[in-house]
Amino acid sequence: MTQHTAAYIDDLINHVHSKQIGCMYNFVTGNACIVMYADDILLLAPSVHSLQILVSSCESMLGQLDFAINVRKCLYQDWSSVPF
Repeated sequence: MTQHTAAYIDDLINHVHSKQIGCMYNFVTGNACIVMYADDILLLAPSVHSLQILVSSCESMLGQLDFAINVRKCLYQDWSSVPF
């Protein structure tokens, strides 16, 4: 990965984090909203509405960089009805 690409990734992560939407973890540390590995992005949100905000945020930022989200690879999973 080039230093230039790493800067884009940092910008994307910071842009998504600025929305202050995510899923609580560790009850002390804070919220998680984006996980990235290679060319994959995992967005975590507490609701469908919040997830749409994060997806739109990524789409906007990636569009500025002439990248696009491959909608054929996008998946959505709702865990709200799963008992813990």
